[in-house]
Amino acid sequence: MSLEIQTPKDLSTLKKIILEGSPILFSGSKTSTVIPFDRLLEGVSGIARIVDLSLMPTRLSLDEEGTVEVQGAISWQELRQFLHQKGREIGCWPTDQSALVLSGLATSATGERCFSLGTVRDQVLEINYLDYQANEKTLLSTSSLDVGFESYQEAYQVYAGFKNAPFPRFEVESDLMIGTEGQLGVITSAKFRTYELVPTSFIHIPTQSWIDSHEIIEYIEFAKNKEEILSFEFFDQKCLALACQNQFSQSDYIVFEVSDLALEGFVEDLSTQFPALVLEDVVILDEKKFFDFRVSIPRGVNEYISHHQLVKKGTDAQVRIENFSQLLQIYREMACEGIDYVLFGHLGDCHLHFNFLPRHEQVERVDQLLEKFYDKILKLKGSPFAEHGIGLIKRKYISRFYPLEVVNTFKKLKAQMDPDGTFFPIGYMGLLSDLENNERS
Repeated sequence: MSLEIQTPKDLSTLKKIILEGSPILFSGSKTSTVIPFDRLLEGVSGIARIVDLSLMPTRLSLDEEGTVEVQGAISWQELRQFLHQKGREIGCWPTDQSALVLSGLATSATGERCFSLGTVRDQVLEINYLDYQANEKTLLSTSSLDVGFESYQEAYQVYAGFKNAPFPRFEVESDLMIGTEGQLGVITSAKFRTYELVPTSFIHIPTQSWIDSHEIIEYIEFAKNKEEILSFEFFDQKCLALACQNQFSQSDYIVFEVSDLALEGFVEDLSTQFPALVLEDVVILDEKKFFDFRVSIPRGVNEYISHHQLVKKGTDAQVRIENFSQLLQIYREMACEGIDYVLFGHLGDCHLHFNFLPRHEQVERVDQLLEKFYDKILKLKGSPFAEHGIGLIKRKYISRFYPLEVVNTFKKLKAQMDPDGTFFPIGYMGLLSDLENNERS
């Protein structure tokens, strides 16, 4: 049975849709990597409707204190363009800036600039949402959620400091809508702090192969506590080859984003710290050229997958800096399996994406490797899905990360905020912990 698609174009229609009561999955620009929208159209147990929010009316405003309010189907690219015209910048954004801002809050999509300015949660001042009765409600980042969340917060502390833990942070009111993937309500608008717009450059540095060298760890140590670095990325040579980036040599590359005012001094520091670095091999791009470069990588990978009839199965894990060498070793072992792959991501956050690109006959083997991979991440006390959410595709891996106090908190919140099971009832908040699964089997 196919799903019903509903596309509200105003708030009153959205309220009526919620009050119809059957289970909803909200969507925005459909850029999610963890919701298989094409397959969902054929029907999925537990969801009756997809509510497409991409035509909701939009509004952007910036007050004298630098707070920007985002309403409706505004993309991150539109938000940044609006702010740039006023000399301001948002604190962080996902790599795919065509995604909608409010959807990004729901998934806690924290990609670029987290290294310097923190997660998307750290930028939010206020969230407005519709509850299960279609009432308009407001959540503030200045209002605490301490009461009733003590044991949950104790479990969360293991993952404090990550972009996203295996389960959301619930410290302040606004956290209830960030990373909960539309399971407790639907966000209609939000307010964010902004920053002075600073011109930056992207310094591309060739490095030794991550397979054979620990050089990238040396760069992580170098980058610690350097305030002039806004972001710090990594791309292996396969990424660059697939993106047809001929301006780069056949090497892995790290990329520092640095304010233009600090650029000259930063390059001098690099030369001092890494005397073997040949400055003529360094490529410096402005933001527009880097953005074009950055977009070309997933496009090139996807074209390669399509042309060779491959499948993509990626990781989204983050670990603490003291465990990063162990994560790299895990990736080295995975790279030796004889299965095509690419490696890239947010090196400064110790958060790299190892993407298997298996042939169809290799998929079963990859699934086995990923099961073992998430067991290893659990032992490292790392976060399995630090950027792109859980959705439906990653659900099967997440329950091992949920102690009973987390599952019990989810049940309590769903009972309070979605008692009729309207909002994405087959999301991760409806899962049992592994302990409960074992007791039932």
